[in-house]
Amino acid sequence: MPTFRIVNNYSAKDSLRLSGGMVHLDMKENMTATEKLKVEMLAHCKRITGNQPRWALRNMMQALSMCPAINTPEEDERLAAAKYLFHNS
Repeated sequence: MPTFRIVNNYSAKDSLRLSGGMVHLDMKENMTATEKLKVEMLAHCKRITGNQPRWALRNMMQALSMCPAINTPEEDERLAAAKYLFHNS
């Protein structure tokens, strides 16, 4: 299964905006490390896939899973990000 790493080249404001704005800055201080990691991971995945609705993520996963042998590394990363977003948001 393809994996991807978190790239920390964005500010906390960007991560909150990209994660759907569900976490306010004052709440971020009270979050555990696991919750912060999940917010950062969601923001990273949304940056890879774009702000797609759930049905579009499902279609993306189906299309990229049809013949994984011809996927490029970028498509593998997009597939992993779509799966994470689909199951965790």
